[in-house]
Amino acid sequence: MAGPRRPGTSRDRVLEPQAQSIWVGSRQDGITEPTGTVVGDSRGSGWIGRLGVRTRRT
Repeated sequence: MAGPRRPGTSRDRVLEPQAQSIWVGSRQDGITEPTGTVVGDSRGSGWIGRLGVRTRRT
C-alpha cells in the first residue's frame, strides 16, 4: 500500500552543473608621490573561471 511521502524520506537527488566565467580588466595611471617616488602606469586583464555542481533532494 502506497501513501504520501514524508518529508526527508526521498532518496532522489538532482545534480545541477554550474559554470561561470568573468573577464576582468584594470588600468591605473602613473603617479608621482609627495616624496618624489614615481609609480608607473599598470594595465592587466584576464579571465576567472569556476566550475561546480549543486546537489539537492527532490
